[in-house]
Amino acid sequence: MLPPPLMLQPQPQPQELALLAQADEEYTQAAEAAAGTGAGSSPAFCEPVNLERLLGQAMRMDGFDTPAQADGLLAYYRRLGCSPAQLQAAVERLAPEAPLPGPGPGLGPEWASPGLQGQLQVAAWELLAAAVAAALLAAYQTRPRGWSRQDLLEVRASAIAGRGLFARASIPSGTVLGAYPGRLRSGAEMLEKCETAPMAASYAFRTADGRFLDPTDLTGQPSPNPQPGWFWPLPTDISLCFANEPPKGSLGTNASVEDGAGPGDLLFVARADIPQGAEVLIDYGTTYDRSGYSRGQQKTSM
Repeated sequence: MLPPPLMLQPQPQPQELALLAQADEEYTQAAEAAAGTGAGSSPAFCEPVNLERLLGQAMRMDGFDTPAQADGLLAYYRRLGCSPAQLQAAVERLAPEAPLPGPGPGLGPEWASPGLQGQLQVAAWELLAAAVAAALLAAYQTRPRGWSRQDLLEVRASAIAGRGLFARASIPSGTVLGAYPGRLRSGAEMLEKCETAPMAASYAFRTADGRFLDPTDLTGQPSPNPQPGWFWPLPTDISLCFANEPPKGSLGTNASVEDGAGPGDLLFVARADIPQGAEVLIDYGTTYDRSGYSRGQQKTSM
């Protein structure tokens, strides 16, 4: 049973069907001769010259102009039988071309059969599924990350500045306390955000690959849903954002920030035994701006 028509494109596009009609037996024979295969190896419209026009139609006139939509479009024709090599050749032909205005040729009645419409309708579902999958993949890759040992840690008022991170129970040296939260951003993205939300720089940690973990919202304050970014339904544990530096005259840090196994992972690790009730203290690094320390601005609360 076929799925119901899509709201976006309930019927095959006339321009597309007409272009399919132009892919006659000569193209099929030429393709089979070149590939050394028999009849039915791939549809004639998969030839690069035809596929180029079909892809161009969708990209120029039907609005498939984002990376996710383009991925879905290629998945659509792959589903119809076009090989990766044919798709690659068509894309290479299409890429340097300037957009061509105007509608395509009209619909030929021989291509309006229910069978072809059904095939294209199923393929349209494949296109939509591929586009949604590409969007979900983009959301997953840019999702906020981070976690903490909530059984060992808690956030509460600190005598050093604002809120702090405290040991809920005794923590042995070497214990991994969690991974620093936030969305991974490039240096350029971080600079752009700090133009409108300068406090974001106070919470961003640079990773080993040169990117930044940013756990803040659009105002630069820590948030379980850091912005901007793709929607992600799960809130992020931002407890580690509130770890302070030790004040002058103290015994120093009792936790370190180390690279994790995954790209962009930063782990907080106890570097000494931390007694219950003690504040977890780290070193923010050599590039952190400490000019506000004398005014009690080491870290701000939410």
